[in-house]
Amino acid sequence: MIYLDHHAVSIPHPEVLRAMEEARVHTWANPASAHRLGRESRRHLETARTRVARAIGGSEAEIVFTATGSEACRLGIHGMLGIKRIWMAPLEHPAMSGAITTSGLPHQTLPLAPLLRGELPPAVGEGDLLAINWANHEIGTVFPIEALARAAKERGTRVFVDGIQALGRLPIRLDTVPIDAMAIAGQKFGGPTGAAALFIRRSTPYDSPDSGGGEERGRRPGTPDVERIHNFDVAATLLEERLAQSARGGRIARLRDRLEEALIELGGVVNGRETERIATVTNVSFLGRRGPILVAALDLEGVAASFGAACSSGVDEPSKNLLALYPGETDRAHSAVRFSLGPETTEDDIDGAVRAMRSILSRRGPLRAP
Repeated sequence: MIYLDHHAVSIPHPEVLRAMEEARVHTWANPASAHRLGRESRRHLETARTRVARAIGGSEAEIVFTATGSEACRLGIHGMLGIKRIWMAPLEHPAMSGAITTSGLPHQTLPLAPLLRGELPPAVGEGDLLAINWANHEIGTVFPIEALARAAKERGTRVFVDGIQALGRLPIRLDTVPIDAMAIAGQKFGGPTGAAALFIRRSTPYDSPDSGGGEERGRRPGTPDVERIHNFDVAATLLEERLAQSARGGRIARLRDRLEEALIELGGVVNGRETERIATVTNVSFLGRRGPILVAALDLEGVAASFGAACSSGVDEPSKNLLALYPGETDRAHSAVRFSLGPETTEDDIDGAVRAMRSILSRRGPLRAP
């Protein structure tokens, strides 16, 4: 199988898999227990907290471990105190938009073009929350978070960032970027599923929206999965290696460009090419076709790709992200396929995916329904 769906889940790094086997022996006890076995689990938990904090430029006290990135988004947005209104970007993952919708607070979508320039409309002000992703999951569009965060701070606006697709693909140092909170997830950069984290700056007024035990300093009740968090920690130590491959001009960027050029020759239209993008993804529309059917046909050819967010798979609707980027171009939004790359992607993978797509497009259909 040619795996080009790294934005859904990255392939676990071999060191993470080795650590997972070793961790099972030492981390099964409850880290809140006072006995020796509990203390051993606690040691692994706190080591992971230190390493994850260092990887993003935070401190141990600012890291809250969660089970998923969606949970981290919900805890961060619902738990921030003193918020009157939420402003969101139009290119958001369902985890973020869902957390905003269920917050119970008034919310509004900002126009895209000013955000991409690092500008906030005059209506965004004190007591508001700007909720925005650093890198889009579907198209790869990068928002200028540092410029937006500084503009927000000048107005007394809080900032929550979905950094789930950005970590390991963009340099992130929260000691120099004045955001209030950020969600990250291990499975996007070679770690295990089931381990994620919420960064909450110590100066940010916060109270957990969940009730229960006193775990994670009362910010996220429930016994943490130390085994998965430990392996999330191992993946965090390998971020520099991933970042070097994902940088502009790096190996993954060159493979992405090679794939794009070949798909353009087959009649594809690259989405988001006019914006700054992370190098690990290309989103290509094949006008007159249907993206979900193309993805299914690729699967039969041995190529794993996607139509959009994995959590939205099976939903035969036009991409909301593409409609936000290209208003009114419903055919473009219906006919897109997302190919996302990782450190394991090879030239043979790219060439194989192109051959598969060429074969599929040479057939009659699949056509988009009227």
